[in-house]
Amino acid sequence: MTKQPFVTLLLLFLSTCTYAQETYTVTYRDGTEKQTTFFDDPARLPAFEIGLSPFAIAYMPKELFGFKIRGVFRANDKLFFDAGILSPYGKEAHENRGTFDAIESAVFDITANGHFEIWNASKTKDKKTPVEYNPNLRRIYQATLPRSKRRAVFVDGGLNYNSSNSRFVEEHEFNATGFAGGGISSLSLIAGASYQFTKSYKSITDGKPLSYVRTGRWYANVSYGILSNYTIYRYTLTAPENPGEGSTATFTDHTSNFQDLKFRGLGWRIGFIRNHGFRNSGHSASFGFEAGALPNFFTGDLDHKSPLSGGGSTFFSLQLGINLGTNPWK
Repeated sequence: MTKQPFVTLLLLFLSTCTYAQETYTVTYRDGTEKQTTFFDDPARLPAFEIGLSPFAIAYMPKELFGFKIRGVFRANDKLFFDAGILSPYGKEAHENRGTFDAIESAVFDITANGHFEIWNASKTKDKKTPVEYNPNLRRIYQATLPRSKRRAVFVDGGLNYNSSNSRFVEEHEFNATGFAGGGISSLSLIAGASYQFTKSYKSITDGKPLSYVRTGRWYANVSYGILSNYTIYRYTLTAPENPGEGSTATFTDHTSNFQDLKFRGLGWRIGFIRNHGFRNSGHSASFGFEAGALPNFFTGDLDHKSPLSGGGSTFFSLQLGINLGTNPWK
């Protein structure tokens, strides 16, 4: 009566231990021979990561310098979730800096996605692999060992919320009334696919562990705005009282009865994220970029031919930072 539960637990344990484990005799360049136990499991990744990219350059739809924060949670080999926010340091000034600073709005981009694996394959090649680290010499010893690279395809889905400043201004003479755009925001549904490649391995030489994790992911998605909002201000521009002084503008919120604004809800993005893991940890250096088009308002049949969002719907970002994650080999 007691054997069946034990056998079931043993089978469950063995089903989770899918990584390759071999013992090799390796020879270093100086002729030293050692025994190393090598574990190879490219599906073994940090269960949780939080990344900070303090150096982020973006254009949405105006150039800005800021930061990006991104979190990742992996439920298992086939399912993970991530979310991130991109925001500038300080505020983005309006196209007409100074005169229209009073109608600046918050600028940020928030994305949350789920990713489900639909295909994977692994390929093993003989590669130079770190097997031992000498802290006294600060030297890593390598040996050529069979190492696997895992490739996987995911279907992706989620939400995006984007907020930016309009660059639309309807110019008028002093003491006359004109219109200026304030904030633009949209909430969009996301659907797409991604291709991920991973490497994860560990060696034990002279009782000392040495592990690394490396990942990369290409992705492409389309989005459609389901909610949107814009703010239009009626303003009166007053001429300076004294030579050399700047003009002043008085603003009144005026989102109603403005002429024929149209919302273009379709957007798209492509991007890449690369994580280069540090020694014996789940932490890594991170690099990424993203490009695409954002949902935006445009002025329809008005004489103003440029979209309300100013430079069109172009979106681009480049990030460099660090990830802090759990060590999958502990």
